[in-house]
Amino acid sequence: MTELLLEWNKQLTKEQDEHGNMPLHFALSLEGEAHGMLPLCAVPVKKGKAIATLLNITKPTLELTRQLLEADAYSAFQPDRKGSFPIHIAASAGRLLAVIVLVTKFPDCAGLHDSDGRTFVHVAAKKKRYSIVAYACQTPALSTILNKQDNEGNTALHLAVEVGDWWIFACLFANKQVDLNLPNNNKQTPLELAVNTIPTGLYCLLNSRILIQETLIAANATRGVFRRDANMQEYSPQSDAENGEKGSAIVSNSTQFLSVGFVLITTMAFGATFALPGWYIADDHTHGGTPTLARVKQFQGFMMANTLAFFCSSLAVLSLVFAGTPTVELPMRYMHYNISIWLSLNAVGSLAITFAIAVYILITPVAAKTSLAVIVVILSIGILHSPSVNENFTVLLLVLCIRPGILPLLRSSISKVMFLMCWPLIVIFGWQELSSWYR
Repeated sequence: MTELLLEWNKQLTKEQDEHGNMPLHFALSLEGEAHGMLPLCAVPVKKGKAIATLLNITKPTLELTRQLLEADAYSAFQPDRKGSFPIHIAASAGRLLAVIVLVTKFPDCAGLHDSDGRTFVHVAAKKKRYSIVAYACQTPALSTILNKQDNEGNTALHLAVEVGDWWIFACLFANKQVDLNLPNNNKQTPLELAVNTIPTGLYCLLNSRILIQETLIAANATRGVFRRDANMQEYSPQSDAENGEKGSAIVSNSTQFLSVGFVLITTMAFGATFALPGWYIADDHTHGGTPTLARVKQFQGFMMANTLAFFCSSLAVLSLVFAGTPTVELPMRYMHYNISIWLSLNAVGSLAITFAIAVYILITPVAAKTSLAVIVVILSIGILHSPSVNENFTVLLLVLCIRPGILPLLRSSISKVMFLMCWPLIVIFGWQELSSWYR
């Protein structure tokens, strides 16, 4: 139909509606890149945005856009009444293929600014269009626009920090052409903006806004040059009380469901102590009633792993009880809440190692391949128990290796965090080897 209309009258491509929209503007905003998704029990829906269906797994072509551009190439440089050019519209709608077509056919499109002084990278960062920002960062020809500032002096990095999108920020941060210290018109660098845009509250260590701050600080990014006390809120008993109530409610609500999981881990570790692999020696034999595999080296690792699981989970429960007590002052509750989370992760890891060693002891002599497969599945719990958290942490390590480098990363607090998470491995297998030497 489009081809027939263009053959009849190519001037139709220049027609505008009351908002200054041309056919190309509509084509770029409508031609999507639909894709399938994994079956979800709860489907997130945003008003005005269609869901990605399970069956619609093919990407529609950009034939309509191509036809309009071939009929009137000049339309690629025509803005609407709000000052948005076709490339801004494509970026706003998240149409990566359309952006690629425009940049490839008309390289000058990349440098166009809308009425707010923003390039298409600004628009993509503001609208959280990761694929568009990633394309711009990976295309050397577009490196010159990554540090462009809009009418407010904001770069795309400023906008990524403002909206708190970790993935878009990480993509821009990993590109060494992006300047981390450009101030906007309010004299705010990306780090200053990151500090000032995060609301007061209690956050997970791997929260997107926390990660953004951590990354900028690790890269020695600068803050604006002005007195720090000027932006600090004056002490207000009412405000302090409100923040305290919110923090207390968060901790109290969290302890209610976390305690169930912690107690379950403790129960499993306690039960494993009396259900040892290989069972026990008969009472009428020497050392009757003792474990049959007590002299096997891996058994020592099993016992230590199980002991650490019980030890860490028990302490986690006690810390959680303390954290959930309203009569304790809030800073101390925060501290014990963090301790309980750290201990629970160590307990889960130790329990997984306990199960893996038990499988190794019992199955390896008769079915080594099956034993290896089972152990891999068990140990994958450490990765799969919280994929989004692990994914964020992995990206954090990668981008820090790109910017500050590996050696500064090893000297930072991240190495301490890794040690605090992995110390049970050192104790378990260290004891396993040590006990075999001095048996």
